[in-house]
Amino acid sequence: YGFSVWTQNNIALCYDETLMFFEDLGIIHTPELYRGKFDLVTLRGISESLDTKKHEGFVVRVTDEIPFDNFHEKVGKWVRKGHIPTDEHWSKQPIVPNKLA
Repeated sequence: YGFSVWTQNNIALCYDETLMFFEDLGIIHTPELYRGKFDLVTLRGISESLDTKKHEGFVVRVTDEIPFDNFHEKVGKWVRKGHIPTDEHWSKQPIVPNKLA
């Protein structure tokens, strides 16, 4: 699944441009669960309705483009309790090439 597209200047495309880019290339985008004004009640409802055996969580982002330096201010993630089954963070593990051409 695709989530974002980044320019050479380290800017994530706005959401609508990202969707068009993926559509043009046949890339499946992560499912859109809600689009609208930021609302904690709505997000809580989404988190309570997820099948946590199938989904680890969801990501919230602004629809505008996102400069890399502002990513931490413009994107958030909610994950189910216990979604990481190990004590070792992925960033501490060896890199395994995916062998895509």
